[in-house]
Amino acid sequence: MDTINALRSYIESVLTNVHDMKVLLFDDETSHIASLVYTQSELLKHDVVLIEPLSKCVNKVSDDALSILQCVCILRPTQQNIHDLCSELNSPHFNTYYIFFTNVVQKEMLRQLALADHCCKVFVVHEIFIDVLALNKRLFSVGVPSCINSLMVRQDDPKMQRIVDGLFSMICAFKLKTAIKYDASSSLCKAVGERLSRQIDDNNDLFQSTTATSLIILIDRRTDPLTPILHNWSYQSLLHEIVGINNNIVKVSNKQSIVLDERTDDFFCSNLNANYGDLGEAHNNLLKSVQAQHTDVKDIQDVEALKKFIHTYPIYQEKKAVAAKHSELLSAISSSIKNENLLEFAPLEQEIAVENSQAKHFEGVMASIRDSRITDQNALRIAILYALRYEGVKDNNIDDIKGALYSRHKGDRMVDELDRAILFAGNSYKRAEPLFLNKSLFSKARNFIGLDESGQNKFMQYTPHFASLVQKLEKKQFESPQFPSIRELPGTLEPKKFIIFYVGGATYEEGRIAYQAASSGLDIIVGGTTIHNMKSFVSNEIMGNE
Repeated sequence: MDTINALRSYIESVLTNVHDMKVLLFDDETSHIASLVYTQSELLKHDVVLIEPLSKCVNKVSDDALSILQCVCILRPTQQNIHDLCSELNSPHFNTYYIFFTNVVQKEMLRQLALADHCCKVFVVHEIFIDVLALNKRLFSVGVPSCINSLMVRQDDPKMQRIVDGLFSMICAFKLKTAIKYDASSSLCKAVGERLSRQIDDNNDLFQSTTATSLIILIDRRTDPLTPILHNWSYQSLLHEIVGINNNIVKVSNKQSIVLDERTDDFFCSNLNANYGDLGEAHNNLLKSVQAQHTDVKDIQDVEALKKFIHTYPIYQEKKAVAAKHSELLSAISSSIKNENLLEFAPLEQEIAVENSQAKHFEGVMASIRDSRITDQNALRIAILYALRYEGVKDNNIDDIKGALYSRHKGDRMVDELDRAILFAGNSYKRAEPLFLNKSLFSKARNFIGLDESGQNKFMQYTPHFASLVQKLEKKQFESPQFPSIRELPGTLEPKKFIIFYVGGATYEEGRIAYQAASSGLDIIVGGTTIHNMKSFVSNEIMGNE
């Protein structure tokens, strides 16, 4: 499975089959969905001359120049979009309308469109299943930044249906017969799974010819809150933690936005999951490659050399731009690591995650919180990790940790966030297996500068719970009391493809593990309501901010 290619193939089919010059109308969500898998230059090759939001087009003054254009609408099947489409069809701006919904559309919505199309402008209405954000080949999101707190209050929140719609579109896009399992600890995951199963039953005609078998496993983020809290040291994870990635766009300081696209950027494709310690060598090799291709104009001596220069110069310029882009990104990461004193600070968070040593950890946490070089976010990070590990221990000194946090500039807010983190993901959440597994699975990155005396990587000791799940799937150990079934495959069929979905947000680290598993032959993708770093996880899920 490849989420990018799955969505691209739908859009490719739409654009190829609608001939002549055309305008594309999107809504706020589908514009992001399409931009992640299709560039503007690629759209131009399909005679797309105008791209607009549907909501803006509705209020536009009629223009004779537009009336000859074909109009392709790629929209989510929401009542607001149906309302805007009906308004557009009542006073059409374009020649013919090709309407594509990103998921199953209700019959009542089709009836409303038919009544509005009194000019008979609609040529086709079709369902294409592209209702997720395809962030890379093995990772997708449904674009819901905060969900657990609101869904715990009311499960009829529209976010619930948005999650189900995203998962349903993935099943349809890959043409899957699917079983569904859910996190036994989570009533939310059970509710999502039950609603998804009903939606499959209600649209059973879509699955009559499907032969590929799959398993969807729904996991509550509270089952493993450690992965979004810890620093993870792959390229993409560090970028998201330090700079922030929003729909594959990174903005360093106030400079121009940088697009991360593994389809068009060979360096990023090869290194998005590379360990930080290996990135320097890879980037140096890229710079050497660019330098080797450089040809000075004064060195051109004949016509053949000139022809070669003209042919290779655009490729050289493109590679040079890629090198400059990643130089800027790596510089931002390196500066942050230095300014935040991460090389000294980060090993402690890993130790708390993998070993039980309260006295040692308490001393380290207190020293870190009192260290002015440690940012507020990192002080909170280490406090949450300590509190989650030792919450159930008598004389756990958590009040002393709070006292140290109070002494910081934003101490009141930080203590509130710590209390909420304990309530959100502490012992009150009954997990099917322990949060802290008390084992260290050291990474063997070649060049990481944080190797201990035994040559092991002290920055990457912790392994997410997702890794152990992947190991079970590789061994075909599908049955577990931790993940009871809501829906099963018929007869003796076994799943061949796997979709793991985190209610409460996935991480790039889990995406990295999925890439590794896929390279070993396991056909797996990971999705989440959003993709978290420490900041977004605390703000959106723990604190419940929208």
